[in-house]
Formats: sequence, C-alpha cells, structure tokens
Amino acid sequence: MGLRVGLVSDAGTPTISDPGFKFIREAAEAGLSVEPLPGPSAVTTAISASGFPSERFQFGGYLSKTISEREDAIFAI
Repeated sequence: MGLRVGLVSDAGTPTISDPGFKFIREAAEAGLSVEPLPGPSAVTTAISASGFPSERFQFGGYLSKTISEREDAIFAI
C-alpha cells in the first residue's frame, strides 16, 4: 500500500515508560517494518523499537568476550 505510520510522544522517546511498546509489538507481529529514528542514546532507540515492555529496563554496559563472564554479568542483573 505504501502507507507509513509515525508514533510521536509528548513525553520524550515513544514507548519509553509509556504503553507505546504495545503498538510497536503489534506492528512487528503484523509483519510491518519498525524503523526507529535515532536519538541521543542508542539504548533508548533500540528499546523504543523492540516491542518489549519499557516501564523498566537496565543497561549494564558492554559484555565480556568470555562466555562465563557474560553469563555472570547477565545473571547479576
């Protein structure tokens, strides 16, 4: 169809601490392409387009190259 839809929020990045993640999740499940517009942080750009609940999330930095250290870091969060 060639249609495009935009999601705009008056409270910062859409879907961060608002129910917009449900809209993104439904769009992705319907096979629609979700394209976030980059903002000041790659983390908020990624979470805003993920469709995951975003009321709370934690960025723990970059993970180690070794499997055991990666697992330790992930399970510590």
